[in-house]
Amino acid sequence: MNLDSLKDIKPYEPLVINWSTYIVAGSLLIACVVLIVAYMIHKKRSKKTKNLQQKATDKLKQLNFDTDDKTLIYYFTIYSKVASTEQSETLNDIFERLEPYKYRKNIEKLDDSIKDSMKVYIESLR
Repeated sequence: MNLDSLKDIKPYEPLVINWSTYIVAGSLLIACVVLIVAYMIHKKRSKKTKNLQQKATDKLKQLNFDTDDKTLIYYFTIYSKVASTEQSETLNDIFERLEPYKYRKNIEKLDDSIKDSMKVYIESLR
């Protein structure tokens, strides 16, 4: 059998594929996956931040004002910075009044007005 005698075989034609549809669909799929992952990370981080703020607020409410003044000042400073979302005038005023008591080996007794201000600030927290 001779191949020249066959009339039904057509010459080779290159296969043309329109890749633009696949590229657009793939890009949209990747964008959706990235957005979902970013949303989940954001949600987890904000939940963690709220958790830290709530823990710091709970620690502030559990502070014992009858203990050593130096430890009271230390813990109040740390926990109030974490618990507060923005620096308020009241908190800045308390920090300024606590400054003479910080970073000293021996400190005098903490003033009752400062303790009262600290208690009022703690009660004002959610």
